[in-house]
Amino acid sequence: MNFDLANFEQNQTGLVECLGLIFPLIFPNDQERRNHFLKRLHEGLEELFAKLGGVPFTTVEEAVERMKSVEKWPMGDETRLREIAERMREEHRKEPEKDLLQLWKDQIGFPYQQETDEDGNTAWKPFSKLGARQAILNDLSPAATFIAYNYNTPVDVQAFEVEAKRILKEVEEECGWMYATLANPVNGEPEEWAVKLRTCKTADEIRKLLKSNSHWGRINYTVWSDVFICPECTQEVVFWEAAVDKEAGKVHKEFPCPNCGAILTKRNMERAWVTRYDKAIGETIRQAKQVPVLINYSIGKRRYEKKPDAFDLALIEKIEQLDIPYWFPTDRMMFKGEQWGDTWRAGVHAGITHVHHFYTKRNLWVLGVIKSKISISQALLMFNSQLINISKLNRYRPEVSFPYNPLSGTLYVALQVSEANIFTAYENKFKRLLNAFAKVKGYSLIFTETTGNSEIEDKTIDYIFTDPPFGGNLMYSELNFLWEAWLKVFTNNKPEAITNKVQGKGLLEYQHLMTECFKEYYRVLKPGRWMTVEFHNSKNSVWNAIQEAIQTAGFVIADVRTLDKKQGSFKQVTSASAVKQDLIISAYKPNGGLEERFRLTAGTEEGVWDFVRSHLAKLPVFVASKAGQAEAGKGRHGDTEMRGKGENAASPRRPFSDSLEIIAERCNYLLY
Repeated sequence: MNFDLANFEQNQTGLVECLGLIFPLIFPNDQERRNHFLKRLHEGLEELFAKLGGVPFTTVEEAVERMKSVEKWPMGDETRLREIAERMREEHRKEPEKDLLQLWKDQIGFPYQQETDEDGNTAWKPFSKLGARQAILNDLSPAATFIAYNYNTPVDVQAFEVEAKRILKEVEEECGWMYATLANPVNGEPEEWAVKLRTCKTADEIRKLLKSNSHWGRINYTVWSDVFICPECTQEVVFWEAAVDKEAGKVHKEFPCPNCGAILTKRNMERAWVTRYDKAIGETIRQAKQVPVLINYSIGKRRYEKKPDAFDLALIEKIEQLDIPYWFPTDRMMFKGEQWGDTWRAGVHAGITHVHHFYTKRNLWVLGVIKSKISISQALLMFNSQLINISKLNRYRPEVSFPYNPLSGTLYVALQVSEANIFTAYENKFKRLLNAFAKVKGYSLIFTETTGNSEIEDKTIDYIFTDPPFGGNLMYSELNFLWEAWLKVFTNNKPEAITNKVQGKGLLEYQHLMTECFKEYYRVLKPGRWMTVEFHNSKNSVWNAIQEAIQTAGFVIADVRTLDKKQGSFKQVTSASAVKQDLIISAYKPNGGLEERFRLTAGTEEGVWDFVRSHLAKLPVFVASKAGQAEAGKGRHGDTEMRGKGENAASPRRPFSDSLEIIAERCNYLLY
């Protein structure tokens, strides 16, 4: 036999001490450590094959004796072996063709099987006795499960491609004129076109008018700026013109009033307001004044920039005057309107009370046309994918090359907004979706409900990965509201596990909801299986609440480590006390045998050691380098890895080489 060691690194040097064993071992270098434990593992696998392989199951007693005879592989005490043998007998009745080795492997979740390579040699390689498993996906938000469904359901990619191209082509023919701008106009030309435009009474007339000129540029984005009032001269101050250094792409903290020269800051100015009648909701509204200040446009593949001219302003004015002949959502934010939730800010959202207020009239119109033409789920996914990027949440950031810059985790509307061309956004997303859909092969089961009350049967799940809400980090139902308004279905936020002042949920309510969820995880998870929890909150109180919820549910936390996602959330970046990296919590559900034995032996020395042995078997081995640094549980390149599809569900995933070493190093106290 041989081992598949092609991926092993051979350049590990320096003294290495292995702790966690009965007697610490010191090796001259890391490769020697590998060789030592791989040799022990090789010997153990050989003995298992020799003593259990090819031997038929007869009785429980004989199976126990056979397993007890194995010396180089940790088999557990006689009580444990008898439990395994009795389960082997039940499986033997269903599959009598299996030998003792296969029956034993099935019961303990043995992660290796023999395979023959191209040269006819036998090798032990990792496998999952469960085979490729199906995923069950769950979320409280309809928007989230809608995304999950479309990314986990096989798609006729060609049909999607035809449908998406049809929609974009038809909508551009109808609405492309909205992103037209004059390219290098001569003196007086914008004013002439503005006069012609104002005579048009319908969109059809505008479309016909603009077709008479073939030299239009295509707007990529329009920058809008807030307008303020100077406290000294009471004149309007366009923030873009007074405070922004266009060449450096930076905003000055102090700047002179362009009218009177007084030194101004954002804090000592009041906003300018506009009052208008909102026909969509039949109400007069008062909103912060914004004006277009910059247009980025293309002619062919070349890009240009200009200040909006008379034609551009007339086009925007005409769009504002016309009625949108298509449906669009007009729901009050969180069904409240003003001060809708914890994401509402007085200095940012004053006058923004309904969903459609997050969009310019031009983009809202085009979105309405696209939505009206959608007939398949995947096209609706494409539609929903850009609803934030093409809204007023898209900040103008000239120093960033990426065109879409909403502030994640918030509904923040900046002082300078970039109104993106919708067609460009969807053309780019369409290409990425084609690649994504082509990779979807299998189906998944998807639930839209609270995790605290699932419909899954007891002890049927092999592994759980959960990235639940953590305190007040993200207000999911508020952040999802724009997407869900377009989908016409909303999150039931009563069981939403967050801390939220508007919802009246504090830390105690949050902990109670999380405990119910973890209890449900515990109920459906098979004994001995694992749960991975991703945690990201800066407050110790929330961290303690999560730990207590996990343990109250019955899980045992075996490992906590960091996951550096390179790019932090808004609160991670801006808060001095925030945890800068996410934490990955690995917890397991004790197997039924341990719980029963602990119930019988609780309070005794034997019971304590039984638990210690079982728990140690779940912990990562501590490997100290010469410098004294811990290297516990790291992958080959120090990255954190989680078990994926088709791998053993009984333990978190590690690279194959690490799995071999960990099994061998634990053999003095492993209890299967």
